Amino acid sequence: NPLLEAFGNAKTTRNNNSSRFGKFIEIHFNEKQRVVGGYISHYLLEKSRICGQSKDERNYHIFYRLCAGAPESVRSALKLGSPDSFHYLNRGCTQYFCNAQSEKQLSQNRRSREFVSKGPLRDPQLDDTNDFMECDRSMDHIGLTSKDKLNIYSTVAAVLHLGNISFEDDPESTKGGCKITASGEQSLAITAEMLGLEVRDLRMALITRVLMTKTSSSRHGTVIPVPLKVYESQGARDALAKALYVKLFDQIVSLVNKSIPFSSSVSYIGILDIAGFEYFQINSFEQFCINYCNEKLQQFFNERILKEEQTLYEKEGLGLKKISYIDNQDCIDLIEAKITGAFDLLDEESKLPTPKPDHFTAEVHNRNKGHPRLDFPRKSKLRSNREIRDDEGFLIRHYAGGVVYSTGQFLEKNNDALHASLIVLIQECKNSFVKNLFADSPELLQIGKLNFISVGNKFRSQLADLMTKLRSTKEFFHVLNGPS
Repeated sequence: NPLLEAFGNAKTTRNNNSSRFGKFIEIHFNEKQRVVGGYISHYLLEKSRICGQSKDERNYHIFYRLCAGAPESVRSALKLGSPDSFHYLNRGCTQYFCNAQSEKQLSQNRRSREFVSKGPLRDPQLDDTNDFMECDRSMDHIGLTSKDKLNIYSTVAAVLHLGNISFEDDPESTKGGCKITASGEQSLAITAEMLGLEVRDLRMALITRVLMTKTSSSRHGTVIPVPLKVYESQGARDALAKALYVKLFDQIVSLVNKSIPFSSSVSYIGILDIAGFEYFQINSFEQFCINYCNEKLQQFFNERILKEEQTLYEKEGLGLKKISYIDNQDCIDLIEAKITGAFDLLDEESKLPTPKPDHFTAEVHNRNKGHPRLDFPRKSKLRSNREIRDDEGFLIRHYAGGVVYSTGQFLEKNNDALHASLIVLIQECKNSFVKNLFADSPELLQIGKLNFISVGNKFRSQLADLMTKLRSTKEFFHVLNGPS
């Protein structure tokens, strides 16, 4: 689907069109075996990519396609420049995918410095200018109006402008707070306009959070603004950008599903498309979740193809040689077991007043001491991993090999919540499209409370539902060994 590819795929070092989310596609049939509709469930969109990428990788395709292919009227209205003018794009690759013809038609003010010096990226399947037009037509096909499309493009642009809001220490703050830089003020104004917010409200939500204090003489308490330091404001900005894009992606998938409705069906074909086992130079929370999913799928494969088939052969008296395989339940338990599993320990740490990555890591080691699947990074065969301290990560021996996970960002990536003032700000904005994106947010809107919503727990629940579906079907396995 061109629409899902635009918003969910990106260039990585291994694949120019890598899907950065998992999906389970259902194609439903009636009693005459005719297609009556479909449904797409999606999992684990890679959020960290929204705010930064490695040198040779790109953000999601839609950002570049909007810069390259949007009509001049749209580009002007959204105040778009070249990719290198945006903080969320310019630390990665800023070249467009072009063919010879689209390269000639690309105006100079849309080209990044990297594009000018190195030329375009070449791939016969990708062209940012033409792919924008295909994406735009796909929106027409699912019934979106011109206003709907502009709302979507405006939200994408708002994410880019939000990333250009920068901060510096405020010398006038007596509590070590920060302020928005002079160059960031313009981006603040543009972002506020696109999101339907007052500039002063957005500014305050980014550089302060509020606390509620209660006294015996006051039922309602007092709201106290707490200044944020530069790194805290940067974190708030990035969290808001990620939330906007993820909510927009959820909406895109929902719109696609609404375009392929069905009232009933007698059967369906389900296609699971999810990232395979991952092991990079640095492995973080995303790889941890993906590899956990692959452990569950490997167990399902073992049960269906090896265990159940061999039981049937024995029952039929075929006398075939028994195939041995390693049961990976102990690895799954290490990750998902109650109280001692890594997911539960991560959630437990996240709920502490001052959660710390090193304390979480130590708890994983302490609560699972002697576990055959768990070890310290220094036990890795790779020299780079052996330089990671014991409280900075852990090694898990998966079915496909050992992986060292760096836990420095596990706490941040496992929390889907914004601080309350940002949520209230968005839900009270004048932009009805953006406001509706957050209409079903699970956050408890209690002013001053820093909420915690577990990404890992949500993924475990989604994965459990998926495995229930898979076990109710007749399965066919097709393993791809291509790049991710």
